[in-house]
Amino acid sequence: MNTWQVLPYVNTPIVLVAFIVGAMKVAYSAFLRYRAKIVQSTPPEDRLEAISAITESFPVDVKNLPADQQAKIALAQIAKGSRRDLLIFGVGVAVLIAAIVAFTQQLANQH
Repeated sequence: MNTWQVLPYVNTPIVLVAFIVGAMKVAYSAFLRYRAKIVQSTPPEDRLEAISAITESFPVDVKNLPADQQAKIALAQIAKGSRRDLLIFGVGVAVLIAAIVAFTQQLANQH
């Protein structure tokens, strides 16, 4: 079933929250797959530079470092970016849930 075909079944605030969280997860997963595809399609000699560009980290000259240290730095940069992205996602979900709860409280108080 297509994501947009589910919309008629979104009829309560809790289902709306679940739908939005699910849509955000699908979008985030697609974003991560896209980033991984870019790194995998980069030639090995340019891979560290591609990882650095994708993770939006500050440029570090690692050409004089051994390969294992280069890999450790790249993995640390990716992990840092993943934690940041996860934090932003979590805060967004929390704000969304708070807004929906406030909206439903307001609707309940009007009746």
